[in-house]
Amino acid sequence: MTTRHLRILAGSITLACLLIQVHAQPVGATDKNTSSAAAAGRQSLLDFDPNKGTLDGSPVDHLPDHIRLLDIQLPNDGAPQRADWYPDGKRLAFLDAPIGDLWQHDLATGASRNLTKIFALHGGVLRAHHLTNGDIVMCAVAERSADDPEDDRFRGELWVLQRPLGTRGPVRLGESCWEGVAVSKQPGSTRIAWNQSTIDFTSPDVIVDALFGKSKILTGRIVYRNGMPEIADRRVAPWLRH
Repeated sequence: MTTRHLRILAGSITLACLLIQVHAQPVGATDKNTSSAAAAGRQSLLDFDPNKGTLDGSPVDHLPDHIRLLDIQLPNDGAPQRADWYPDGKRLAFLDAPIGDLWQHDLATGASRNLTKIFALHGGVLRAHHLTNGDIVMCAVAERSADDPEDDRFRGELWVLQRPLGTRGPVRLGESCWEGVAVSKQPGSTRIAWNQSTIDFTSPDVIVDALFGKSKILTGRIVYRNGMPEIADRRVAPWLRH
């Protein structure tokens, strides 16, 4: 079956489903004008108003009872973002900017503290996720650029911040990273996955970049030798390689 036939078939199925829905609209026994009732049913079914069924204002103004806002105040107009739960569910790690410092927030006390301010990665963390052992794996920039700070997000590397958090300098793993890191939440697992790419996905010329650039997904485990973290079982996922 050709692509054209597949498209025609998909369109026919969509149209058939739509017609079934329209004709399935009940018409009251007391309606004198059945055609107008059917028309009303079709009109309500095909209403594409983007504001239909929405609430005014921000979603945070209409939160359900089991969700509450955390009022986290940060210096220098920092905005909490990209949060990740500590394994015990009692603390959060988050950034104060898209490329910023890593913080920890204690839900019981409401206190927040900066975990990277005194280290070399100050102001250069892109992503941060807890391992199941409580350490944090980060995609971060070793040194911020004064000439092109926005482009720092394409120069990330993998690091591990070890417990007790905020007391030991981060350890460099020798792997570049682009955007986020996926972390296993299976008990006892330290397996991670990350992306390496030479493609600027935010560029207007991304289509051209994709033709000549390279992008791949890697997996591995964080292991500890003499107390120092490193990557083991490093593999490239062949089905996700470009």
